[in-house]
Amino acid sequence: MANITETFVGDKSLQLGNEQFVRTMAMGSSWTKLRVCMRCAFDDSGGDILTAKLMMGVCTGLTDFNSGSADCAGFTLGYDTTASRFAGPPVYYEFNGIANTRAFTKVGATLTLVNGANVSNSLSAAPTTRRSLWFTDITKGTGLTTISKWTFATGAGAQADRTRQTYLAWLQDEATAGGTLGTGAASTPAYTGANLFDSVFVYWNKSTPVINIYDLTVIRFY
Repeated sequence: MANITETFVGDKSLQLGNEQFVRTMAMGSSWTKLRVCMRCAFDDSGGDILTAKLMMGVCTGLTDFNSGSADCAGFTLGYDTTASRFAGPPVYYEFNGIANTRAFTKVGATLTLVNGANVSNSLSAAPTTRRSLWFTDITKGTGLTTISKWTFATGAGAQADRTRQTYLAWLQDEATAGGTLGTGAASTPAYTGANLFDSVFVYWNKSTPVINIYDLTVIRFY
């Protein structure tokens, strides 16, 4: 069960293990781009994570990726693929390759996944000392929603701690997300929904290790 904990002294987090978090967050319809942002770190399981699936996005109503019927859009780091552990120090996980960089939409029961660029996506596994960033941009289109992601493309990026001040400053930089995060090629999965997203969700499919979420934000660009 999700719980609130304090792995990083002075910074509480939401822990997810084989579960999802969904929260209403009114966004309206007069936007051109939504940026979904997360500051996070995994616990260290001591080995690679097999069949990993970490998903973050927006949806219509309190539905989410796992619902039988949903209206969702977002990005997945891993889709039943391996997240490789690197010892560092500090330790981090890397979601590497095309199969680990996928944009998705889900309208009704129809799930569409589109491979992104063959780039690495690194997230901290040292939750007591290092917190990482992951941003996903969803740009409104006509019949298509263009989705891209911003993560650290190298282990060095995941091995530095990212404070809340850095997080808030970078998420407001529409063009480059702070200029430090690398991006994969934008993807345009088929989308036939109404772009009336009003909730944000994170899904992680493993009970070990858990993921610690320190911040979760949606920002609108007009």
